[in-house]
Amino acid sequence: MGVVYEASDINCDRTVALKVLMTDEKHEKENKRRFVSEARITSRLEHPNIVPIHELGKDLDGNVFYSMKYVRGVTLGDVLNDIRRGRSEVIEQYPLGRLLTIFQKTCDAVAFAHSKRRRTTAISSRATS
Repeated sequence: MGVVYEASDINCDRTVALKVLMTDEKHEKENKRRFVSEARITSRLEHPNIVPIHELGKDLDGNVFYSMKYVRGVTLGDVLNDIRRGRSEVIEQYPLGRLLTIFQKTCDAVAFAHSKRRRTTAISSRATS
């Protein structure tokens, strides 16, 4: 749905990740709505394992984007693919215990996000009752 770039936040003098919505004429309105919703929901989730959102906006051409904390490193997908390929240096660097810790942190972040959704839904349903 989007492409993530490394970018410079010139106002704060820092490197950020910039996610830009990819254009799809056929589904443009729906994709824009989902993209903005993703940014707004994520921006309300303050958790050590969820990347914080800094800004949501449009560029000069009207393209929707949001900026977030830039996180250096490799993706878990890349690590798992390298392990499947038998890359010994990656296997050594990511033993089972470390992989399980990463997986647990991921589960913690997802559980946190779900708990916030339930609370938001409960509050809005009480407000409409």
